[in-house]
Amino acid sequence: MFLKKILNKISFSWKIILTNTIIFCFFFMIILLFLFFQVKYVVKNSAEKEFKNTIQQIKYNFEDIKNDNFNFPNFIQIDIYDIRKTKIFSKNKFFNLSPPYYLDKIIYEEINDKTSNTKINILHYAELIEKEGKYFYIQISKNINYQSEFISKTIIFFITLLIITIIFSLLASTFSVKRNLKIITKIATEAKNINIDNLYMENSDYKKTNDEINFLYNSFNEMIYRLNISVSRQNEFISDASHELKTPLAIIKGYADMIRRWGYKDEKILKESLSSISSEVDNMSTLLENLLLLAKFDQSKLQADFKIQEIANDLIKIIENYKILEPQRNFNLSIIPKKLKYNRELINEVIRIIIDNAIKYNPDKKIPISILTNIDKKYYTIEISDGGKGLDESETKKIFERFYRVDKSRNKKLGGSGLGLSIAKEIINIHNGKIYAEQNIPKGLKLIIKLPL
Repeated sequence: MFLKKILNKISFSWKIILTNTIIFCFFFMIILLFLFFQVKYVVKNSAEKEFKNTIQQIKYNFEDIKNDNFNFPNFIQIDIYDIRKTKIFSKNKFFNLSPPYYLDKIIYEEINDKTSNTKINILHYAELIEKEGKYFYIQISKNINYQSEFISKTIIFFITLLIITIIFSLLASTFSVKRNLKIITKIATEAKNINIDNLYMENSDYKKTNDEINFLYNSFNEMIYRLNISVSRQNEFISDASHELKTPLAIIKGYADMIRRWGYKDEKILKESLSSISSEVDNMSTLLENLLLLAKFDQSKLQADFKIQEIANDLIKIIENYKILEPQRNFNLSIIPKKLKYNRELINEVIRIIIDNAIKYNPDKKIPISILTNIDKKYYTIEISDGGKGLDESETKKIFERFYRVDKSRNKKLGGSGLGLSIAKEIINIHNGKIYAEQNIPKGLKLIIKLPL
């Protein structure tokens, strides 16, 4: 619990630094301990082999040894005891040692040298051997002060190396963590400055890399991009709605004033006013529906409804419905079957918008509306053309702008909000396609839709 409170008070950067340092030092300490015990093992194993070799020599040369006619290494002390542990022979007497109290095992012992008044580190090894029916204890001892000093220096070296490693690990972890968190801190600082009037995040100092920070940076940018689009659509909706609703509201208010002044007495003015008000309310309702449709377009959500399906069936079905609505209207069809990946509801809406415009601006029902399709390497193309009045070349690019009307007075009589082709363009953009207008020969306008294969 106490440790948890301390950790809660430590900053995130120091948690990472300490964690990295502890993990690194833990593995490094394991390596040092392995090396240390390996050194001890080598020293002990070397002494054990030396002792056993010496005892083998004693077994084979026992008589010569008792008569002191055999040379031993001058750094090994050899003591031989009888079965009652009475010393009967000693060679290279360096230490005053007790009779052996162990067998077949290396024993470490620290004794005091009375001559030099220093401590001596020695290793003992003893065996019981049989020679000519008699048993003898052979004890071999060796001064390992040099090896002990080497091991002590090794320990000091390893401890020093561990301290240096801890310091280096702390410095390296601090540099790495601070460098990376500096970028995150800067991103967070810039994110705090983002508001409805400043939906933009810039980090020119950030060098893009293929890591989690780059993923975080890109995720923030993508989120801000989506927010920017959403806010832009809302702003456009508010701006467009406030702009376009002024006229019908003014008309409704005008007719309401007429009813208040004269409508109660003049039945003709009352009927005319109510009819105009009803018409303007219908126009306002259509306008708001179209504006809401434009405002809620979300490419990622709409693309989720894309399915591979036969587009020719949809085109034919739409035309059949129009033949019922416009029985005197002629339609020329030339449709090539092809399966495409698209949103059926949205593409059908585009076709209906274009055909509605073709019917609206071509009052002569004897002039046919043509729907032709063709396929190239990249696109499935739909051409819808009428034989109406047509447009100047300069106006063909403007008709996809919101609320653009070629002839406002004429358009008002025909109805419509000037948003149809804007909606069509948004839908085609979601499909990564193209839509544009051309002059139709000999007259009229041709709308061309290109959907990717």
